Amino acid sequence: MQEIIIFEDKGYKDIKPINAGHEACVSNHCFGPTVRQNYLIHYVKSGTGRLYSPEGVYNVLPGQLFLIRPGEINTYTADKDHPWDYIWIEFSGNATKLLDKTQKRIAEYDSEPFLQLLNLMNRKNFQEEYAISALFMILTSFFEIGHQNLVSKIKNYISSNYMYEIHIETLAKSLGYSRQHISRLFKAQTGISVKDFLTQTRLENSKTFLKNGFTVKETAYLCGYNDYFNFSKAYKTAFGVSPSTQKRKDFNSL
Repeated sequence: MQEIIIFEDKGYKDIKPINAGHEACVSNHCFGPTVRQNYLIHYVKSGTGRLYSPEGVYNVLPGQLFLIRPGEINTYTADKDHPWDYIWIEFSGNATKLLDKTQKRIAEYDSEPFLQLLNLMNRKNFQEEYAISALFMILTSFFEIGHQNLVSKIKNYISSNYMYEIHIETLAKSLGYSRQHISRLFKAQTGISVKDFLTQTRLENSKTFLKNGFTVKETAYLCGYNDYFNFSKAYKTAFGVSPSTQKRKDFNSL
């Protein structure tokens, strides 16, 4: 079963949606080998399949994206026992150059931006080029375009705001991503979670406050801890000594 949406050319520059569709494939359904004139991104809703690309063969699982670039020979085939059910978008435009900078063909994905993009492009009277472009940027970011920059943004935000209450869910939304995505990305790039980085930042800065004569309770508050006992516990876990003991030994007396 196949459904296709064909988009009207609105003269957009950054993203030009061409068509989109949904297909629940039958066993061993094969498309290709073929050469596309535009970019396509597929989102696999369920089932599995294989992508045969210039770089090699990829097994694609539910919840993943796979990328097709123009001018390349690609074939993709549904699994025999669990054929995939996928949605795709075909597009061109200036912003597609971003997709030439990534080596990834497969990406783990949060489906919400993809479905939002489809719904937006399917509106009969839409003039929302900026909204479409913004959602496209979110979509392409799952192929790790600009991911290092995103991690830097998260680090910079935490380093500048560690003294306040920080909710990772709110931070993710402000950056235009899901919490799951930034958590997975940050851990992959740094080896630690966003929460652990926040804790490390607070505790490292707490040493400066203690050394500069602030009491333990004042330091806890200045580093974003509303509970003095939680701060003391975290400090001892990290440094092997309580903040009050360290202040007496190394940072003068209370």
